[in-house]
Amino acid sequence: MIRGIYKSSSAMQLLTDRMDVTANNLANVNTAGFKRKGVLFRQIMDAEQALQRNQIDPVNKSLTNYPVRDFKKINDPQYDNVLPQEKPFLPSNHLHGEFATYTDLSLGGIKQTDNPLDVALTSKGFFAIETSDGVSYTRDGQFKLSENGYLVNSDGYLVLGEAGPIEITGTNVEITNQGEIIQDGLIVNKFIVKDFEDAELSSQGKSLLRAKNGQTGKEISATMKQGFIEISNVNTVKEMVGMISTHRNYDANAKALKAIDESLQKSVNMLGK
Repeated sequence: MIRGIYKSSSAMQLLTDRMDVTANNLANVNTAGFKRKGVLFRQIMDAEQALQRNQIDPVNKSLTNYPVRDFKKINDPQYDNVLPQEKPFLPSNHLHGEFATYTDLSLGGIKQTDNPLDVALTSKGFFAIETSDGVSYTRDGQFKLSENGYLVNSDGYLVLGEAGPIEITGTNVEITNQGEIIQDGLIVNKFIVKDFEDAELSSQGKSLLRAKNGQTGKEISATMKQGFIEISNVNTVKEMVGMISTHRNYDANAKALKAIDESLQKSVNMLGK
């Protein structure tokens, strides 16, 4: 019975984490350039559960903070049919299993805006944005002009080009499919576009990503389209179906936990008599 309590309660924790990821995806369905998060789960064996539950080091047999396993074995053959091509982040640890998230970097659709400063990436890669905390990256190409005449994102951060922050001084601005910025017939700058693996990036919110552990990314020759933005790659129907499934599984585990608790209570009362 005690094992059943551990399994049901841990499963409910995992399902709560999964629901949080799904809810975040749905909340950003209309966020330009947003990339949905996916979830991965690996069940751990009863022996591992016991070690983690009691914080026992399996080598020294002493009480300690048992380390979380590395769930990024992307090249491990045993995960060939489990993990997508994107590398997941390190997991959160539960008694019943390991939970990890990854970013689905597949391209979203593009939407025409007719705003000459909007730019949609039609290939892989990320725009470089200069923030107060350093350089960040995004696929959100909803740009505008600052009071000083520089191209900025929706939060007012400078958009970076190969010649530095992109300054718009001309009256006629054209952005080529290769990212060159032409003003009054002259090429004045070009967008910096860098490519990263999923595991090299961490989310900052508002479609901004930060490179981890000093990663600089690979500068690539990307393609883009002026007067368009990339929409979120979240599929609303799939996310809703996933949310319903998660809710039903959570409810089932809650009922199982309640039944186990009632049975345990009856056993204790009968033993007392």
